[in-house]
Amino acid sequence: MNWIFWVGSALVVLFLVAMIVPRRKDKSDARLSTKNMAERQRAIWARTEEALVAYRDARGDQVGPARERLLGVADEADAGVGELEAAGASERQVLMAKLAAEEIRAFVNDALAKLQDGQQT
Repeated sequence: MNWIFWVGSALVVLFLVAMIVPRRKDKSDARLSTKNMAERQRAIWARTEEALVAYRDARGDQVGPARERLLGVADEADAGVGELEAAGASERQVLMAKLAAEEIRAFVNDALAKLQDGQQT
């Protein structure tokens, strides 16, 4: 009966230690919250708008770098989708990021087509 007491006590202690020690984080813990996802999308849209304004106002030698910046923002949105997939984001979050990246790419392409005619190179 004495050994049963010691084994039971050891199991209780192990159980209590397991409850206190933080567990390892797996991919499901790495998912972005809705708030973080919204902040990321707002930030990429803000950078897109800033790059568009810079491209619209660019003249002469400034046109090339401003155009590259605008295209870089679209590439950054595409790269963000890959980062989400690698981070273990949910399917819904990845789909929303893909849609946003496609929308930004279309927005950039439309802006390049419309503004290119009026700029002096």
